Amino acid sequence: MADILVTGASGFIGGQIAGELSTAGHRVLGVGRADQPMFPGAWTYQALPGGQALANQGGLDAVVRGFQPEYLLHCAGTGRVDWTIARPAEDFASGPGLTFALVDALRRLAPRCVTIYISSAAVHGAPQAELIGADTPLDPISPYGFHKLICETILREFKTVYGLDSIVLRVLSCYGAGLRKQILWDICQKARTGRVELFGTGQESRDFIHVRDLARLAGLLVGQGQRSGVFPVGSGRGVSMAELARMLLAALGLGQVPVVFKGVGRQGDPSRWLCDVVPLAGVGFRTSVGLEEGVAEYAQWFARLGQGVDPDCPSPS
Repeated sequence: MADILVTGASGFIGGQIAGELSTAGHRVLGVGRADQPMFPGAWTYQALPGGQALANQGGLDAVVRGFQPEYLLHCAGTGRVDWTIARPAEDFASGPGLTFALVDALRRLAPRCVTIYISSAAVHGAPQAELIGADTPLDPISPYGFHKLICETILREFKTVYGLDSIVLRVLSCYGAGLRKQILWDICQKARTGRVELFGTGQESRDFIHVRDLARLAGLLVGQGQRSGVFPVGSGRGVSMAELARMLLAALGLGQVPVVFKGVGRQGDPSRWLCDVVPLAGVGFRTSVGLEEGVAEYAQWFARLGQGVDPDCPSPS
């Protein structure tokens, strides 16, 4: 079993990964900006509030020196392309700025630690070929993608110069109950008004991976003792935005709600993504949550929100 530090543990992906690793028997310390994690569990959480507090060298050094992680699951950062376009400086600070501070602390205080970085297929921009593999050209089209690529470059720098090992997971589209942003959240919110209007034509396609599967992948890599690699992460199944909207509205019991597409895409969004799952198969990984199942779970979670229940908080015992 390993000692694992998880950044962004108060958030959607980081919290799920911390829980998965803890369940597998690892000793997990999660750090984040919120007072409490979104998904509390049998792992230790330490709040580091105040925006860039985690990048404060003194505080970061204390965490790394005291815990001595064998793996760093780096999940901190923003997850909205439109937000990064509006606030590129803030995204740079919470992306490349924080990543550099983290791996520099590892270099000095825990040089055998392996970083597993949650990157994004946004580093590829809008590729000509639909299938995204580890060798797909890197050509980002948004601050989000550029900053993810810079973070990957920082990891390569510290491997080349200092010998720090790292694994990069380029996630195509991660979703699941508890995610309060991006396309599923947007559709649910607009469905309440009786009309769903979305960017694009409806024929744009994405490859979704459920957050539980992403967490399982992280656990698998740690369990195998992996120390390097670049993996595109998806299910290998593409779905159009029109089909996704119909699927979610049906799960909500709102199949009669009209869906209208503006005909114009949103800045920074590619038209199609599909994951080449061969590299994942090479390490023995297959997804376990089908899209229909995951969308149905999301609809149930959102319905509970509408009943005044916060499904992210555990029920009192």
